[in-house]
Amino acid sequence: MSELSKLSGKAKKIKVEGIEFEIKPLSITHAHLFIDSKGDESGFFKEILKLTLKDTIQDVKDEEIEGMALGHIMTFMEAVMDVNKMSGLDEAKKKFLKEVKQDQK
Repeated sequence: MSELSKLSGKAKKIKVEGIEFEIKPLSITHAHLFIDSKGDESGFFKEILKLTLKDTIQDVKDEEIEGMALGHIMTFMEAVMDVNKMSGLDEAKKKFLKEVKQDQK
């Protein structure tokens, strides 16, 4: 393996309400989400969260993801950002969480 393999994302285990989840990093095949977002950070985060949760929880339904409490969404987003090395997108994350909060009203 080349030196590039050292830069691969690593999965991370998190606990939410006592349930353990293994959050896996996205791959290059998902890069189009970032490119296609064109300033729509909220849509971008929603898509990567859904992709990650569907990879983590094989039988999860969109309705379950959309019905999660905001605090749990924040926990998952932090883990998703961490495993994908996305620390420079904090403002975009705040915008996404604000929109999610509004949608839940």
